[in-house]
Amino acid sequence: MHEMSGKLSTSSYFFLLVHLGVHISKVFAETIEYRLDDSWPKDKSLFSAPIFSVAVNQDNGDVYVAKRNTKDSNILHFLKDGEFKRFLQVEGTLEQVHGLTFHTDLQGKQSLWATDVGNAFQDLWSVGKEGSGEYEFHIPHSVAVSPRTGNVWVADRMNNRLLVFDQKKPTLLASCSMQGGQPYSVRFSADGSHLIIAQLSNDTVTFVSSVIDSSVCRTLGFVQLAKTVKPHLVDVDLKSGAFYVGEIGIPGCQRFVPVQKRKISGM
Repeated sequence: MHEMSGKLSTSSYFFLLVHLGVHISKVFAETIEYRLDDSWPKDKSLFSAPIFSVAVNQDNGDVYVAKRNTKDSNILHFLKDGEFKRFLQVEGTLEQVHGLTFHTDLQGKQSLWATDVGNAFQDLWSVGKEGSGEYEFHIPHSVAVSPRTGNVWVADRMNNRLLVFDQKKPTLLASCSMQGGQPYSVRFSADGSHLIIAQLSNDTVTFVSSVIDSSVCRTLGFVQLAKTVKPHLVDVDLKSGAFYVGEIGIPGCQRFVPVQKRKISGM
């Protein structure tokens, strides 16, 4: 680790053109709705290489995007409004950045972390081995902590499921199977009511209930991206509720914002 200081009625859809008409998204909604913010970022030409990860600074809404296979800096810094600010200069070398995340210390100071090689955290508990059993994994690709319960959610990619563990000890509390494709990324919505799951194999971002009440994860809606976009990892702005998607097929990073539902009077 290196430390650094689619509007819709139920079951309806619409088409959105992005990336100069090349990238098409179709948004479906059941109970959870988001729309694409095509104004973000302002300069999409900066996405010249696969975008593997994105992280949001919860203090100011700034967005950091990690790209691969480029001679330029691997990490781009955007302001909340989509204006490009800088290429992030990092001490040492980050050749194949896979994930980004912000960490807040006990004093409230935030720092950006990028996964590369090595460990930087104390091992509080660990569990599992390769396999498909109850306490086994096949490429655990992403982890998120529930803001409501503190429990740990794991995207067990090749086993096509989500696993939930107790926050203090390696006890499996629940699991559910994903429909439609393997879960690559798992992040909680701003209110913690649902999870935002990137499914690379079918170019979909799916919204899943944070309550597991059956063996199959309950889908609340989804965004169908264009073919070969390949959404890899996502992150959420906890203040605005918007989420960002890093894409490695057609290189890019898109911003989706929640749709505010209006009450209909006289019914």
